[in-house]
Amino acid sequence: SSPVTAGDWRTSLFAPALALASTSTIKVSRGFEAAEWGSTALKLKLPKRSAGGSMKSLPGRAKADVEGLHFSALKFSGGGRHLAVLAAPTSAPRLTQVILYEIQAESEALVASREYVGDGVSGAPFEVSWSGELLVIFSRTDSGGSIRTIRSMPGAVEPSWPPDPRDAPGMMTCGGLSPRGLVAAAFACGERGEVLLFGLPALEPLGKISTPGVPSDLQLHAPTEASRHTLSVAFDGGGVQVWEV
Repeated sequence: SSPVTAGDWRTSLFAPALALASTSTIKVSRGFEAAEWGSTALKLKLPKRSAGGSMKSLPGRAKADVEGLHFSALKFSGGGRHLAVLAAPTSAPRLTQVILYEIQAESEALVASREYVGDGVSGAPFEVSWSGELLVIFSRTDSGGSIRTIRSMPGAVEPSWPPDPRDAPGMMTCGGLSPRGLVAAAFACGERGEVLLFGLPALEPLGKISTPGVPSDLQLHAPTEASRHTLSVAFDGGGVQVWEV
């Protein structure tokens, strides 16, 4: 009865998958035959909220209720085994968080494995992108922003930037990731902007581009036959500018 608010399609020759979200529910279907997705409708369970700005591992079967949870983004991991969810309670839409789910038993179960909740220092998550099985989370505050990397399972080093989110050049407005692992984050610096570039998996700073206006959106393109990326940036006041990076 609730409208679809987010979705993602995983392109694969042998295991295509579709995920759709409405209030408090995510439905996952593999293949082309299950057009109704009714047998895979899952009432998700929200893990207990931890202290702000933290990432924690969760028990395999979290039991907290999620009535009234709004989903704004779903993203399959590169291998299709995990689903990253950007969500917030409908009663408090600014309290966004990221939950990682493992898709099990032919999509008949989604098991929560990890959760990230922002705070006033690190910022609220607003964008997620996968590079293989490494998830990149973009968060913003009113005057800054941060980037965090997490893996579907804890244990390995998970770099973040900057060491203090207040060191960002301005409010983060948008972020993006290319299939080759180039990360771009855009910031508002007065009437102008900056785009910072990073390499994965260490979030190594690679360069900075000054823009003539405040970026409102960006896209990274990496043609397989080209050795460079193409960065397209749209601006608040209108117009688009393209760089080769």
